[in-house]
Amino acid sequence: MMPQGQSHLEEQLKVAREAKDKGSFAEAEQITLEVLNAVAVKKEQSNTVEGGKIRSEAVFVLAEIERLRGNHTDALEYADELLNIANNFQLLTYTAKAWNIKGLVQMKLGNFDKSLEYLSKAVSAHKDLKDESGAGVIMGSIGNIYRNLGNYDLALEYKIGRAH
Repeated sequence: MMPQGQSHLEEQLKVAREAKDKGSFAEAEQITLEVLNAVAVKKEQSNTVEGGKIRSEAVFVLAEIERLRGNHTDALEYADELLNIANNFQLLTYTAKAWNIKGLVQMKLGNFDKSLEYLSKAVSAHKDLKDESGAGVIMGSIGNIYRNLGNYDLALEYKIGRAH
């Protein structure tokens, strides 16, 4: 992939993230799908680490859009796709993001055991990345699950970041 083309796709993904953050899900989805199509057309770039990063970011945006829309099945499918891409290219940041999405969706569905499993994997990935801030945010989500389960002592431990 030519650096200029990659730069353009990265800029498009930035625009898509901004649209998602503003709640313009249809716009964000359209831009993101265009980026994925552009990467798919250029077979030689889709099999590079740079292509993997762009695909990962695009699939992450789509997973987040579907999670925020409440389309749980689609969000989980995108998260699984993200895990595959991240594992193929050894992109631990996106592995963490995928586990987080899966955990948040399962929490929303009331599947707390699965949510705890997935969120714990996300925390572990963030810690491997030395991203204490990312790990802390997810530990807060784990605290919310324990609160919902009535385990207030453990909830507090996770909320204040003293667990694990």
